[in-house]
Amino acid sequence: MTGFSQTNYGLQATYSLTTNEASTLNSIFIKKDFDLNGKIIGFTVGTTGTQIENKKKFFEKYIDPIAKGDSENVCSLIIFTNAEKSKSGDLMS
Repeated sequence: MTGFSQTNYGLQATYSLTTNEASTLNSIFIKKDFDLNGKIIGFTVGTTGTQIENKKKFFEKYIDPIAKGDSENVCSLIIFTNAEKSKSGDLMS
């Protein structure tokens, strides 16, 4: 994900999931042998998925309506490999 940082600790705090957020996402994106608790998540929007979105806004616009049953899921979960995490770098500092 262009511009998201695995090494910038301010961004990590901003994008780290709370227990409730992780639980909600786990219920929406059921992946065998994968748990979002303790993970750092980047949220992207736009037709090409290259615009980084604020976590709170993303939850309000996309995740909360899905969790309440008011909207269909139009989101995707992409799990980075270790190599992809490394490549994401510190591009926003």
